[in-house]
Amino acid sequence: PSGSSGWDRLVIDREESGLPQALEATTVFLCFRIYRRHHHRFVCVPGMHRSMRPGGSREGGGTTTAFRIPGAGCFDGPIYRNMISFGFLVIMLLFYSIHNTASNNNKKMLDQIISKCTRGGGGGIGIGVETKQNINITIIPIQMSTKPEEATVKEVEWVRDEAWFENQVSKGCCPFAKTLYQGRYANVENRCCTSKVQQGEIDPLRAVGGVDYSPILSSKRNLTIFIQGDSLAEQHFLGMICYAWSANNLSVNLERLSAQKDVAQGTVWQANITENDSSFKIQYLRWNQPHYPPSARLGLASTETVDFNLLAKPDFIFLGGWHHGFSDKDSVEQFLAQMSVQGINGNGKQNVFVLDALPNHFPGGKYLKSGKYPSTDGVCTRNNSKGDPDINENLISIMEGQANVKLLQISKLYYHRGNAHVGHIPEGTIGPQGRDCLHWCIAAGVMDALTRMTLAAIYKNI
Repeated sequence: PSGSSGWDRLVIDREESGLPQALEATTVFLCFRIYRRHHHRFVCVPGMHRSMRPGGSREGGGTTTAFRIPGAGCFDGPIYRNMISFGFLVIMLLFYSIHNTASNNNKKMLDQIISKCTRGGGGGIGIGVETKQNINITIIPIQMSTKPEEATVKEVEWVRDEAWFENQVSKGCCPFAKTLYQGRYANVENRCCTSKVQQGEIDPLRAVGGVDYSPILSSKRNLTIFIQGDSLAEQHFLGMICYAWSANNLSVNLERLSAQKDVAQGTVWQANITENDSSFKIQYLRWNQPHYPPSARLGLASTETVDFNLLAKPDFIFLGGWHHGFSDKDSVEQFLAQMSVQGINGNGKQNVFVLDALPNHFPGGKYLKSGKYPSTDGVCTRNNSKGDPDINENLISIMEGQANVKLLQISKLYYHRGNAHVGHIPEGTIGPQGRDCLHWCIAAGVMDALTRMTLAAIYKNI
């Protein structure tokens, strides 16, 4: 395999491989790519019968050394038997076509056969064309499965793309930032950081890998996800709907459902993202601490409760933030255990995701009410690998004992993005005073990595 993106051409030397000198026909083998959630495996079925199988010793898992195919296993195990019908059908077609000659004309004919028999991507068929010196094996993509959980989803990463960045900037500030923030952050451009973008202070990075909304909406599942947490969870919610607007050009309807608003506990927002007859609903509940939200039925004050009648029955739950205390290991562990049993309105408990803590980039590594920070080149430092709050190691250990709870490790993608924070803020702004190196700019691409990773987690579990 050539990394995660495909295959290099494989060359098998006829003499070194020990192929019989009398063998004039082309050696044919079939490669299946068996998908798993976090890795894939190749299974190769070589030859047509024993006389075509190269001699020599075998290595791990029955790999025939003569083939020298990294990561491929050639064996007669259960996977082979499960695929025998499909494998031999293809092998028979190919072997019949090339048994007498390996001419260019026949190679073209084989390509036509393969193009009819193999549609889509993933997996591959290998055809070896024998020459006097070697056998060249070309891998041609085939579709092995269309199930989302078996599809290859690449890891999310940043790439520098100035043309893409300029195109996104030309669309202006995400309109839903103004709707959600409702004047709270009008004096900091609704956290869109328009001035910083114009001054070239934000790196022109595009998030690649993961998935966008297209494969999820095309599944026609009409999913609902629930996001709970503090102001950073609110940015997670906002980033997802802004991405639907900017990247996928989808229809988005955003509304506040609760009587509570702004930064009040219990505030509930809902976004409906639609395309044709498919929909994707996202609800956000403002709840600052890792506690299961109390129901209004408990008779508590309205500012301390959540109206569960406003909440849908989610398919997925995403939890994060927690800058307001009770983020110690015991509190978080108890909260996650409860969420994995109860879910929201009894739903979503099978798919609970916890976001690890994104880093802040305050000079010195933490927010200071005094505003007296160590000197630095910018308002915020560029690099910091420590989560805020510093709970990521605890989260990893907690996940080992939790059923149905998964950790979404996004923080590493933001270690070096200190210039993508809001930065300098005027006096009297809600939140950190003087400078904000905790919250992120709702600017082109900044929240896209988090969004694409979230969508990938959903896509692989629907």
